[in-house]
Amino acid sequence: MKAITLPFANKIIYLTKNPSKELIKHENIHLEQIKKEGSLKFALSYSLQFLLKGYKNVSYEIEANKQTNTIGKKEIKQMNLLRVALLGLIAYKGLKYLTK
Repeated sequence: MKAITLPFANKIIYLTKNPSKELIKHENIHLEQIKKEGSLKFALSYSLQFLLKGYKNVSYEIEANKQTNTIGKKEIKQMNLLRVALLGLIAYKGLKYLTK
C-alpha cells in the first residue's frame, strides 16, 4: 500500500516519500469518485466490496487502475492480508457477541 484516500476528509495520505505521477493520478481518481458518490456511499460501498470480493475486484479500484495501472502483485498481496485480518476480526467479534 503506497497511499490512502480518506473519504470523509477528502484527503490523500501518501505512504511513500516520492509518489509517482501514476499513483497521484490514481488517488485523485478516488477523490473524484468520492465527490461523485458522496463520502458515506463511497466508504460503505468500497468497504463491502473489499470484504466480499477482495481488493482487485473493488469497482473503484478497477476504474482507477484502468487509467493508471498502479495495482501490482505486492499491493494485491498486502491488501488481501489486510482483508483476511479484518474478516478474522469480524468473525471473532461476531462469535464473542453470539456466545454472551
